[in-house]
Amino acid sequence: MVCELKSLTASDCIFNNATLHNPNFRKAQFKSGEPLDTSLLQTVYYNNEKLALVNTNVIPTRVRDINHSTFTIATTKISLEVFVPYLKVSRGLDNHSKRLSSIEVL
Repeated sequence: MVCELKSLTASDCIFNNATLHNPNFRKAQFKSGEPLDTSLLQTVYYNNEKLALVNTNVIPTRVRDINHSTFTIATTKISLEVFVPYLKVSRGLDNHSKRLSSIEVL
């Protein structure tokens, strides 16, 4: 999972660089956040020999969206649920409450 991407172009650049070293990498569909905030975008890249992407979605929160991806492990077909919140460290009770409310949506 890559956090704080600026655009689809940035995502493609990272992906193209990764596939130079391993052609088995795939990427999830790039999704914009809600509301559209181009400083907080995330995406996921994975090795398709090890994982199969079943689904990916964006869970909107008050502060930063949470990305959720479902994979199956190729050798076992076991499902793997991955949630990626981007929780920055900050001071103050208000900031703590905002981060907590983001996690409570799950």
